[in-house]
Amino acid sequence: MSSICSSSLCSCFFVLSKPCKAFYTSDLNLHVFFPFRLSVYAALARYAETGNHDDRARSWRPRVSTERENRMLVRTSLLNRQMTIPALAASWSAEGVTASKTTVRRRLQDAGLHGRLSVKKPLLTARHRCLRLVFARDHLN
Repeated sequence: MSSICSSSLCSCFFVLSKPCKAFYTSDLNLHVFFPFRLSVYAALARYAETGNHDDRARSWRPRVSTERENRMLVRTSLLNRQMTIPALAASWSAEGVTASKTTVRRRLQDAGLHGRLSVKKPLLTARHRCLRLVFARDHLN
C-alpha cells in the first residue's frame, strides 16, 4: 500500500459509508481501525490509476434495439393508433427485432407515447344544438 500512497494521495479525503473506530493503547498511541480496509485500498488504487474518484463506466447489457429501430416502432404506432402492444411486438419481430411486450411498451413510453383511453363523452343531441344556437344569437354582440 505504500507504493500507492503518495503526497498527493495522502491529501485526499475519503468518505466512508460507516465510521472508523479509533482507540488509544496503553502507550497513548492512536490506532485507527478501518472496517473497510479493502474499500479504502480499492479507492486508492482507482485514484492512482485514473486520477479521480469517479465511478468507472460500466458495460451494461446491450440493448435489444437500435435508435433507428425505436424510431420505426414509434412511427408504426403513430400511423396506426389502434394497434395494441402485442401487435406492435409482432410487427417489430417481423422486422427482425425480438423484444417482449414490456420492452415495446417501455420504448413507446420513452418516446412520450403512453397508452391511455379517451374519455367517453355523450354526443350533442338536437336539443343541445338548439340551445347553443339560441345562446349564440342572444350573445352575438
